[in-house]
Amino acid sequence: MNTQPFADQEGFGAGPNPSFIYRVRETVYLWGSASLKADANFGHPPIIHIRNAKHGDAVTIETVTAAGGSTQIGSLDPGETISLELQGISGITATCNTQSVVYCTIR
Repeated sequence: MNTQPFADQEGFGAGPNPSFIYRVRETVYLWGSASLKADANFGHPPIIHIRNAKHGDAVTIETVTAAGGSTQIGSLDPGETISLELQGISGITATCNTQSVVYCTIR
């Protein structure tokens, strides 16, 4: 069994930190869940780094709170990256009207 974290063709996600790959069609949670009853509250909040695949389509990133609120962060075009603090939210979603691949790593 391979227990190494993923690394895409550009090395994004290489290293000992939790890493994830998502195929985004419509809306998916990159982190968290719609069913969480409380927002994250860390003493030292981790950072999630989100990168849209360079051969994908644009994705829209939103943060979600347990109270049901959401904040649209903006769109990531192919190859673009954003880093967000995991604090005061219960989830992060990505939405794509077509399809893209999104790489995430938490540090």
